[in-house]
Amino acid sequence: MTARYAYWLRLELAAGKEAAVRDLEVRTTLVASPLALPGRLRLGENRISFVGGPVTVPVRTACTWRERHRSDLGVSLNAVSYYMNGDEAHRNLLVMAPGREAPVRVTLEGRRLRGRVALEGLPEGWAVGATEQTVEVADPGEPASVQFTVRPEGAPGAIRGFDVVVRERESERRVQAQVLVAEAALLSEAEDAVEVSGEVEPLGLGELSGARGVQFGGDGELAFDFTAPREDTYALWLRARWEPGSSTAVKLMLDEAEPRDLRATAMIGFTDWTSPRRAHTKMFAHFGEQYKFWSWYRVGDIELSGGEQRLTLAAHGGAQLDALALLPQDPAMDRAAMNLFQNWNYAPWDNPLPQAAHDEEVR
Repeated sequence: MTARYAYWLRLELAAGKEAAVRDLEVRTTLVASPLALPGRLRLGENRISFVGGPVTVPVRTACTWRERHRSDLGVSLNAVSYYMNGDEAHRNLLVMAPGREAPVRVTLEGRRLRGRVALEGLPEGWAVGATEQTVEVADPGEPASVQFTVRPEGAPGAIRGFDVVVRERESERRVQAQVLVAEAALLSEAEDAVEVSGEVEPLGLGELSGARGVQFGGDGELAFDFTAPREDTYALWLRARWEPGSSTAVKLMLDEAEPRDLRATAMIGFTDWTSPRRAHTKMFAHFGEQYKFWSWYRVGDIELSGGEQRLTLAAHGGAQLDALALLPQDPAMDRAAMNLFQNWNYAPWDNPLPQAAHDEEVR
């Protein structure tokens, strides 16, 4: 998870009296709404207004200017990358099937460089072959790549991390990566659709995965071919945003099956998310402007047969898509995806983890 909280719970029993505590249940609810706080600040003077009633005491605020790290050396992975926490944190996500070899490709560009790239902090037994290689960028306009091989282990839904380290003389650059252990049916950038029709155009933004996505100027469709590892129920995770005032309706089509009409939906986060007509994301009901920010949406109950299939998404003008993933739908995977994507709708009291997975998480 991106944050952890801890507290002590104290029970006081009356002295001298026989007392006992049985079947104690404790539920902790943490509520955080970034939109209730000041958003982006402009360089120079800014004004913050408080609305909600007569001011009876002075209100004092403290604001800071947060600058992202800038470098003339670009370091990217063959991962889905995205910003979280109001764009304060960046994540590189790799989805790998347990027990199967998978590539970790590191690409460098932007300036000349002669140095070494290493994978550090890999879980024990994951490395296949060398974990450090020499790399040279001879031409700033020509990217250079090195590739490593890992074999992830662990139960589906496990999340593990490691560092990609780029060393050049005395300098060192570290890029964190996360691995979700899962047999995904699909993990793709939106711009990598195999077929595009209608009013769909490329979208270039540094905040997107691979710095690219797609935008809908009107009605359009994107099609993705994939191979499902087995017959199972999957959930579609979709990173998207909508221009203010545009329709959030989306149509999902799977091969020749009946189209499924969806609509992006805000949830307070404390109810179940099983409606087949909704693409759910975390949002407080009073902050509908959240649709204009990039968020991950979950569409559940997608029944897939094993083998090659095609997924088609249709949207209207104002929609913008960044990346998507088809992951097995079960309590452990939903919890893991919720943590990674900060969708935050998973209700553990409605869908408890299997006891074995829960014990592993506690340890």
